[in-house]
Amino acid sequence: MADTICTGAPLTIQGLKECLREMDGKSIRESFDLIRSGKMKAYERAVTSEDAKEGVKAFAEKRKANFRGV
Repeated sequence: MADTICTGAPLTIQGLKECLREMDGKSIRESFDLIRSGKMKAYERAVTSEDAKEGVKAFAEKRKANFRGV
């Protein structure tokens, strides 16, 4: 499982870790509101990154993504 995680975009992994940490113990509604609040900086950075665009493009082109951490 760790090998699979390591192939992901670094910013996305940081964002996911932040989400899991901040959502622990919260309801689904509270967690959703938190994601949409803009308060989670690592998450916001991940979804607006060049890596996010690269991931979508690579998926559409059926190729392996080249994540650069930007």
